[in-house]
Amino acid sequence: DCTVALSGAQALELLRKAAEEHKPFELLITDKQMPEMNGYELASAIKSDATITPLKTILITSDYSDDEAQSAIEFGFNAFVRKPVRRSYVRSLVKRVILGDERHAATEFRWPTADEKKKISQRVLVADDTIVNRLITVAILEKLGYSARAVSNGAEAVDALKASPYDVVLMDYHMPILDGIEATKLIRDSHIAAVPIIGLTATEDSETVARCMDAGMTSVLSKPINPGQLQRALAKV
Repeated sequence: DCTVALSGAQALELLRKAAEEHKPFELLITDKQMPEMNGYELASAIKSDATITPLKTILITSDYSDDEAQSAIEFGFNAFVRKPVRRSYVRSLVKRVILGDERHAATEFRWPTADEKKKISQRVLVADDTIVNRLITVAILEKLGYSARAVSNGAEAVDALKASPYDVVLMDYHMPILDGIEATKLIRDSHIAAVPIIGLTATEDSETVARCMDAGMTSVLSKPINPGQLQRALAKV
C-alpha cells in the first residue's frame, strides 16, 4: 500500500499525519537528490521528530562512490539502491528490510580494492551493438577488476571466442547481423561450448528470459548494467 510524496517536506507531513491517525508507515523509500530537502536531510528530520512513528528507510542514489554506503549507514538508512532502480531487486530488498532480514544491505555492494583486483584474472568478452553500452560495460568490468574486450554483434563475438579464450561472455539480446540468441546457439554447438554466457536484455519479461535460457545462456541480467548485480553474476560463474 504505497503513498507518494513529491518532496521531503511533504513526506514529513504524511508521516506525521499517519502517526496521528494510528496508521503509521512501515517503510520510507527516498531519493537522495531532491530540492530544498535531500534524502539525508529528510532522514535526519524524521529521527529528530518524536511525533513520527519509527520506520525502516531505503535511500535511492545515483552515486556509485565507495563513500555512499558509509554515509547511508551514518544517517541510519537500513539499505540503499543505486539507480537505475530494478523491479526484481527492489522487491527482494523491500521484503528483507521490512522483515528485518537486512543482512547489512546498506553495504551490500562496494568496488573492490586494488589488492582484491590483483586476485582477479578472468577475461570477459562484451557483445553489444550500442557503443555507449560497450564503453560503460567495459568501464564497470575494469573497475571490478576484470580484463574486458567489446565487440558490436554476435558474429564478432563468435569469431573472438574462436580466436582467443575468454572466461565469460556478456551477450546482448538484440544485435544486428547475429543476435544474442543465435550467437549463443552457435557457441553451444562449437568447441567453445562450455564458456559461461550472461545475457543482457532491456526487459525482464519471462518470455525473453526463457528464450535466453533455452538458447543456452547461463543467466540473464537486465540493462542498464548495475555493478552490484554484475559483480554477483560474475562471481557465480
